Amino acid sequence: MTVSRRQESDGQESRGQTAVIRTYRELRGKGQPDRFALEAALTVYFWHHPLAPAAEAGQIVAGWVRASGTGDATFH
Repeated sequence: MTVSRRQESDGQESRGQTAVIRTYRELRGKGQPDRFALEAALTVYFWHHPLAPAAEAGQIVAGWVRASGTGDATFH
């Protein structure tokens, strides 16, 4: 996994990463489609990073979800 510029230099989780992953995991666990879970996780990311460019945010969220081992995490 590449480290985004939003990730702390000392290796700590970026703001909201835990919440983003938890959102995705819980929605998928309740049977929601991958796309819905990713969109919800992206919404959580934007709450923590309101000025983030959309394309970059999508890549970061997808990367976090993939790295967590909870899903495919591809935005189409």
